[in-house]
Amino acid sequence: MINIKKLLNFFYADKTNCKVLKDGEDFNVSKATKVRELYLRQGWTINISEKNNEPLDIDAYAFLCLPHGSCPDIHHMVHFNSQHQDYKAEYSMEHIFTKEEINKDLGTVTEWQDIKINLDLIPEKIKNIDFAVAIFNPGRDKFLSRTTNNFISLLIKDESTGTKNEICRSNINNYCNYISTEMYGTIYRKDENWVFNSSPKPIIGDINDLMDNYGVVIPMKA
Repeated sequence: MINIKKLLNFFYADKTNCKVLKDGEDFNVSKATKVRELYLRQGWTINISEKNNEPLDIDAYAFLCLPHGSCPDIHHMVHFNSQHQDYKAEYSMEHIFTKEEINKDLGTVTEWQDIKINLDLIPEKIKNIDFAVAIFNPGRDKFLSRTTNNFISLLIKDESTGTKNEICRSNINNYCNYISTEMYGTIYRKDENWVFNSSPKPIIGDINDLMDNYGVVIPMKA
């Protein structure tokens, strides 16, 4: 029997092709798709073949920011750190997916992490959502310059198939050595629209400096 709902979803699904963005190029999300629930993906490839290099534990972060650039509190951010997974961002934004592929022949590990965002539930006081990556517990030989194929992309889910399709993507070049934290991109309000922009920006310091940059304080557990 033909599933009419799935058939209609197929014909009326958003078929927007993925646009590859240059550094600093804007992408008007609101005009590109009517879908309001998006997935923000950040990914990288780590070289694990070098014997002297320790493994890298890289996490993706998202910060809901006020007009002056700070994040109100820990409940307005998302990250993968399992120590604090009981702190969940408000407004239907959550870290939902991590994928890892190991290629023993090449000596690489390719990872990507998805964060789900519902733009309709973002309150008016939030003017932009910043996305960053950071090495958890950085140390000797633990730098983002050891990664390649870095990227940030926006995806929408095809409800008829359950697959996620990219609508825009920006490849990140690691220009700076000896950094463990970097901002990959942002989604910000412009007039009545949401706009995505990828302007990679290294952040000097470690994960604690990333938190300080947004004014976030992680409470100590009892």
